[in-house]
Amino acid sequence: MQTKVSIIIPIYNIKDYLFECIRSVVLQTLKDVEIICVNDGSTDGSEKIVERFLKTDSRVRLINKKNGGLGAARNSGFKVATGKYILFLDGDDFLDPRACEMVYENGEKFHSDVIFFGVWNYFSHFDYTDTFQDSELYLKASHSSPFNISDYPDLMRTHSVWSRAYSREFLEKNNLKNPEQRFAEDMLFSYKAATLAENVSIIPENLYFYRQNRSGSLLDLEKKNDTFKLCYIDTALEVRNFLNHQGVSQDLKREFLSNVFRWSPLRQDSISNFSDFRKFFQSMRKFVGKDYSLISLEHKDKNYQKKLRFYATCLKLNLLSLYFLTINLKSRI
Repeated sequence: MQTKVSIIIPIYNIKDYLFECIRSVVLQTLKDVEIICVNDGSTDGSEKIVERFLKTDSRVRLINKKNGGLGAARNSGFKVATGKYILFLDGDDFLDPRACEMVYENGEKFHSDVIFFGVWNYFSHFDYTDTFQDSELYLKASHSSPFNISDYPDLMRTHSVWSRAYSREFLEKNNLKNPEQRFAEDMLFSYKAATLAENVSIIPENLYFYRQNRSGSLLDLEKKNDTFKLCYIDTALEVRNFLNHQGVSQDLKREFLSNVFRWSPLRQDSISNFSDFRKFFQSMRKFVGKDYSLISLEHKDKNYQKKLRFYATCLKLNLLSLYFLTINLKSRI
């Protein structure tokens, strides 16, 4: 009998959170699961947490490897996975006890290639949660399952690998792997998977707890590292090329362009080195190309909406110096 669900957990220096993560998988209501822990060269003893579970639960496996990044760790786990459905769970996050059972039932009901599910933002310092995604959209789309992602392009406003599950057969058939040695790898993998999927379904309930404000997380590192910001826009360019090659709908293209553009001024403005600032600016000009009319510049914060419009104008007219001087002037006031 084939294992129903494989949970792949990449691990790198997260010993303070790992017990809660693995425990949430061990206690799943669906018992027919395999738990693949990939230790990506941790130096804090994280693997010892896994070894404790190895002694008491035969479903737990440990792979030790040299540090190669998040994408490489996920791929190492996928190589040995045997489950019909694949879940990627970051080692500082955790699952609702019903997650695997609901994923399996949903996948079997709709013959799903990709299964979206709801996510909680989890603020551990306050033991507080709020919803990660547009809950109304998820509920509406769930009634149309299965569907093609072009039917609900707004779903791609969140493109985290861990916010959905995948048919292993679908991933293997399309040779889908997590990009390695880069930042923003989730974006490329998620868009490829969602675009290539014939059957997409949704579980509107929140099943994943996404830990916020952890020091040392990739999002935390991006704020401090200009190279990560440049990698983000390089990945966005690769996704755009893929979508153009696939001939996706204008609605999906519009959502992608708008989603990347929506957050780009924040990344642009936080780059301290002018050379990198210029590289990001020119990459954004290449990213948008001639499709300014497709990008939504609407935002609930009217001041930020003005910023988006000013940024778009500077990009379109190649006013790098004006934008740079404006940003620096505002920061000094």
